Amino acid sequence: MTNKTNEQYRINLFKERQSKSNIITDPEEIRKLDEQLKKEYYEKLKSGAETKKREKKIVQPDSSGSTQPFISNNQNIIKSDYVQIPQLNKIISKFELPNYNNLNWQNTHFKLHENGLLMPTIPEFMTYFNDVVASYKSKGKNPLFDATGNPLNEKEIEDIYFHLTKNHIAVYGKQKGAWAWLDAKFNEDNEMKISSEHRTITDANGNKSLKPNKIETLESCLNEDCYVDFKLLNSQGLPNTKSSKQKYVLGENIYYWYPRDKSVARFCASSGRAYLGSEGNLAYRGSDLGVFGVGNAG
Repeated sequence: MTNKTNEQYRINLFKERQSKSNIITDPEEIRKLDEQLKKEYYEKLKSGAETKKREKKIVQPDSSGSTQPFISNNQNIIKSDYVQIPQLNKIISKFELPNYNNLNWQNTHFKLHENGLLMPTIPEFMTYFNDVVASYKSKGKNPLFDATGNPLNEKEIEDIYFHLTKNHIAVYGKQKGAWAWLDAKFNEDNEMKISSEHRTITDANGNKSLKPNKIETLESCLNEDCYVDFKLLNSQGLPNTKSSKQKYVLGENIYYWYPRDKSVARFCASSGRAYLGSEGNLAYRGSDLGVFGVGNAG
């Protein structure tokens, strides 16, 4: 302890003893009280230092994954093509799925469900995005693992990172960079609602429709189109903090289109920027627009 700290200790100890020893007259009892107060005060100092130490600690995204194979009974999943999202106990395809392009949002859901797969929700996809960014920037310290339990090599991580942040690798046609539907639909009725976790429902006549397992009031998030900090998201995966730089900085921010009424979500990356936003036309389909596939455990 420094002299200044020692002096403060003596002052505090004196005050505490004065408040407690006014009913104690026995010298031995007063000595014991001194020892007790001294021990308590040192514990307070130590506790305060540990608290400050914890407050300064920066928590990094958990992209450690698992060296254990991901348990999935889906025969349509080639495990080496999927990356573990350990925080969610899910896996996601490294890139958009082959032959899932040129479908509108609803039909993309139908095809995924027919093959035992799901469209990623915004939180699922942004968790994957943050894990990839953290792994790439860590230069091997935060590995990613595929669904077989094997670590991705440096080249794989680099390719995924650049595919998610700029025009890198064309999965469909000539369009390089990610361009994919996300499982979120926005509707405004007095207040904005977000529905997700959609599943296929088939009626007695064989007609299909989508039913959301989750409908929530939109949490507080940015209500303007701008560049955002993709690490600071609400529980629905939407940003609530603008980037300090209102121009694209690869791996530091993304562009954000705030939710509009009667729109659905998608994520794209191009030569100019990566962006998370909403698409107003649910019937839209494009030869370069597809989807990542998500698998659950079991």
